[in-house]
Amino acid sequence: MKQFESFRTVLDDYIKNKFSSTLAYNILLHLINITLTKYVENSRSDLNMTAYCVKMLKQLEYLFKLIVRSRVLYAKWKNNADQNEFDQLLKNVLRSFTRVLTFSDDHASAAQGLILRYYPSVVTELLTANVFNAVTLSEITAREFLAALPAKRLTPQKLRSLNDLARGLLMQIPESRPIILKVIVTDASMLCNNFITERQNSDDFRLSMVNQQSSAFFIDQKDRDHLTLCSKIVGHIMNHLFNRKTSGDIAIVVEKLLRVFMQILLIIRVKERDLAINFATGVIAILRTMEDEHYVEFLRQMDDISLHDFFLDAFGLIRDLVTVPIFSNDWSEMLLLQNAIFVRAMNKFVSRLVENLAHFNEQSIVLWQLYFESIVQFIIQPCLQLESFTSNKRKRILSRYKDLRIEASNDLKTMWFCLYEQHKLHFIPNQIYGVIRVSLIPVQDIRAAMIRVLCDMIYMINKHQENLSTFENEFVTVMDRFANEPLVDKHFKEYLINAIDDFCKAKKLARNGSKLVDMIDNLLSRIIELRAAVNDSETAALDLQMHCVRSLMEFYERLGHLPMYIKYIYQLYEMNCRLQNKIEAGHTLMLHARLLDWDPEKVLEEVHLKYSRIHSTVKTHDQLKKKLYGEIIQLFDEGDAWEKAIDVCKELQIQYEQSFEYDNLSSLLLNQARLYVHIMDANKQRFEQEYFRIGCYGIGFHDFLQNQVFVYRSEPGQRLSDVREKLQTIFPHSILLDPTISIEEHHRRSSSQYVQVQVVQPISDEKTRFGNRNIPEAILRYYRSNEVRRFTYTRLFVHDDDRDATSDIAKFSAERYEFSTALSLPNTTRWMPAGPSTKTILTPLENAIHLLEKTNRELKVLVEANEADRELNVTPLSGKTAGILDAAVMGGASVIEQAFLSTEYQSKHPDDYTRVLIEKVKQLLADQIPLLERALIIMRQKSKPEIIPHVDHLSSLLIYRQRSVEQYCGKQTNGLRLSLFIPSSDLSSNISLHSQRSNNDPQSRQSDISRSRTSSTNSTSTVFKPTTTSSPQKTPIELREELTSVRPRRPPRTAPSLSSSVSSLAGASNDSPRSSTADINISGQFIIASASQTLLSSESLNVESTEETPPSKVNNNKTSFSPTHQLANKLRALTKSSEQLLNDNPPRPPPKPPKFLR
Repeated sequence: MKQFESFRTVLDDYIKNKFSSTLAYNILLHLINITLTKYVENSRSDLNMTAYCVKMLKQLEYLFKLIVRSRVLYAKWKNNADQNEFDQLLKNVLRSFTRVLTFSDDHASAAQGLILRYYPSVVTELLTANVFNAVTLSEITAREFLAALPAKRLTPQKLRSLNDLARGLLMQIPESRPIILKVIVTDASMLCNNFITERQNSDDFRLSMVNQQSSAFFIDQKDRDHLTLCSKIVGHIMNHLFNRKTSGDIAIVVEKLLRVFMQILLIIRVKERDLAINFATGVIAILRTMEDEHYVEFLRQMDDISLHDFFLDAFGLIRDLVTVPIFSNDWSEMLLLQNAIFVRAMNKFVSRLVENLAHFNEQSIVLWQLYFESIVQFIIQPCLQLESFTSNKRKRILSRYKDLRIEASNDLKTMWFCLYEQHKLHFIPNQIYGVIRVSLIPVQDIRAAMIRVLCDMIYMINKHQENLSTFENEFVTVMDRFANEPLVDKHFKEYLINAIDDFCKAKKLARNGSKLVDMIDNLLSRIIELRAAVNDSETAALDLQMHCVRSLMEFYERLGHLPMYIKYIYQLYEMNCRLQNKIEAGHTLMLHARLLDWDPEKVLEEVHLKYSRIHSTVKTHDQLKKKLYGEIIQLFDEGDAWEKAIDVCKELQIQYEQSFEYDNLSSLLLNQARLYVHIMDANKQRFEQEYFRIGCYGIGFHDFLQNQVFVYRSEPGQRLSDVREKLQTIFPHSILLDPTISIEEHHRRSSSQYVQVQVVQPISDEKTRFGNRNIPEAILRYYRSNEVRRFTYTRLFVHDDDRDATSDIAKFSAERYEFSTALSLPNTTRWMPAGPSTKTILTPLENAIHLLEKTNRELKVLVEANEADRELNVTPLSGKTAGILDAAVMGGASVIEQAFLSTEYQSKHPDDYTRVLIEKVKQLLADQIPLLERALIIMRQKSKPEIIPHVDHLSSLLIYRQRSVEQYCGKQTNGLRLSLFIPSSDLSSNISLHSQRSNNDPQSRQSDISRSRTSSTNSTSTVFKPTTTSSPQKTPIELREELTSVRPRRPPRTAPSLSSSVSSLAGASNDSPRSSTADINISGQFIIASASQTLLSSESLNVESTEETPPSKVNNNKTSFSPTHQLANKLRALTKSSEQLLNDNPPRPPPKPPKFLR
């Protein structure tokens, strides 16, 4: 009883030291025997006897302590007399216990439970004092006591009794152990078998056995307790056997418990982790104590079916325990011990499989396949990878266990070559993955063994299939799974390629072998490149990753491996979507769409849907391709690549028409029309694409970047400084080189990282695409920077012959480089490898022509854009115009005139080619004037009032520019537009009147714009001609004289002052820092002459329109005059004093150009 537990110490001390009755044992044994006998005879009728017996059994432990102590005292006193009488009395009591256990009625449960509980303590007391023979006691216990209890009765109590007996003295004594061991092991095995048998018909249990998954199998608390006790029993038994190994005892345990424990462990290993640890420990302990003869005897006793089932359990269990270790990672010693035992057990098990190769069948294939999987998982488990441990731990492991991976890999190699040739074909190509995975371990012995197996597989495939396509496809699939493994490195690639190459040459597989070696080399190189780029976690490095993914994708395309090709298409697509590269994402999806047919009957293969998760519902090629085209159109639309979207729409339109899908067709055509509107809509501004040449020099880069040049398509709004900053983020240790530096050999061989970035100009094929047709600028603008493959850039240098030139622009020659890419841009990535460059030397004159052409082209684009859209921001046009007319830094076009159009330069270069180039310079300078005139008109119309003085200043500079061009290139044939020189006050009234009319009549506004474009276009083509072909033109003075002679003079009046006259006409500000008397005189002189000539036609038109006006309207507008009339009146008044404006002040010379910077 619990309340008397504290008296145990006192009672034990009393029995040991003070109890002295030598005959008490005789009396107590008789009383116990009599009580039990009466209980057996009258238990059902006499309840008092039952209660008395139960009360006595509760004190059984201390009763036997008194009996044993009394017998020991008596034996000492009488020199061990009456031993046979004592033995007989004790046997009678033990057999009485047995008779009580035979009852199967519930009324005997209490007594039976107490006997089972205290019987191990009785055995312990008897053996401790050595008052009874251990063998006899073991026989009575095993053959009578434990066998007496009916099956499935008091199972928990019996298991506890067995557990106490298993750890007691009967198991420690060698003579008694075999007797009791067999019974205990048999009872535990029967209980485990009952646990499996009772549920073997359950669907959940059957599923768990097939899939080795315990999560689908439920274990109640009762079974959990029983299994826990069984595992403890086996644990106690194995402790005794490990200390005192006996071959026969070990064989009993192996025969009865090994397979049962494996089966239970397969079921409970996941869900019941604590319980699974106990059973795993039991299995490991049993395998640890087994000798070679135990393996042989154990496997010999099984028939073929049992042997097959056992190997399935054994190999499956080992594979699961090494794949998902049941022990914690901190238990390194336990894991190493487990692995040392498993590698030996697998070797013994598979040896029996080798003996049965003569009876090789489909079941054998399953077993061998499971063995290969198990040993591969064993070799690659993390706890055996010694490279990841510290040096001290690695040395300790090698000293105790050696490298278990080497032993296992040698076993794998040995067993592979034990297979017959026809047997090996059953495991190819399935086992290629395992062999390659093991060969990735950076240990020489392991690598040599596994690659030898791999070479044998190559030989077998080539022998029976005459090609290596099967091996190639499987190798590609396997290596793709290891793309992110750091073990796939240069050393592995070189070792593998050399080994396969040598083997193929030795086996005379030169043709197929060389092709295979090249494929492996290319594949591994790209995989290593991709992993090197992926290791950079920066988002900026995604561009490099996409370049590597595209390279690998193109390799799979050339190889014809469709699954991997489609996989990397969608991997590249997702990376582009992550970076918001809409155009590149559309081009990537187009690669998949091109693999599909427009066949509505062709069923879609699984490979097309495996990686395209968004289209998993489609069934045919036609359906998937239409869905892909819809997404591609949307991506191109979002990326402002409307021209590409229209091309896709046209192809999709044909299919909708043929399949009569008019609903989809109408939506498609509406969308296509919207795209056309976007192209021509001036409000839809698109960023002009910029391209950069990026060179990576030095061996400090990864292999795929060393001494490579790329073309990079910038993101919207990204400039040179942004690209430089981005590259510094990707390559933080790189050194940025100036674009003007030529790359030398020491840059390429340096261990540093050199990066050179420069802007390149795309070369568009407008003539090839459009011919000589007049195409709107809105259309041409796209093709100038899109769908291009050729690029160019220049570098300036000074030639020895030009060092004495007075002007910097005449000194600098240029190296023009032109190169191309394999694919047009934009494409699937923003990075594209650049091809070799061709260099062309440009003389200073050719370089000047190139600059003039670029300037005129940019100015024309801005002018036409502003003329087409009145709401467009005029700031870019103002900056460009000011940069040409008022070039404060570079000197502008006047520097080119002085350098190349002077008599001195022409005399030094009298050759015909130079004369042709000089004429081209003159033409380009002449073509620039009408563009500047149109630009100033637009600026005056759009500028705010406070900007008008700046426009007036640029207008005066344009007059000087025109005079200079006339001097070098010939005189103008048409005067400048009058609106260019209208004073500020009159211009504002004109603008307000025009805006009022435009608001009231949109059609008239459109006609004005059309007339403006027409007149501008005509003036562009006819304004300037070379001096040799143009007729002599009248000077401003001659124009004034002609004007005064044709028109009658008005009555004389006082001429206005010079400053007020010119400021009112030219709109010049008195506060302008650039204004001077000479400037005003020259401006007024030219203004009067040019404006007077224009007024002749404009005033006559006004008179004619006035004559045609009805009288009623004339009367209503007697006092209203147009701004043109007012300006004409002012010009007539100024005619009298025009001679005062003509003085001999020379025009202001152009500013001295600064030195031409590189």
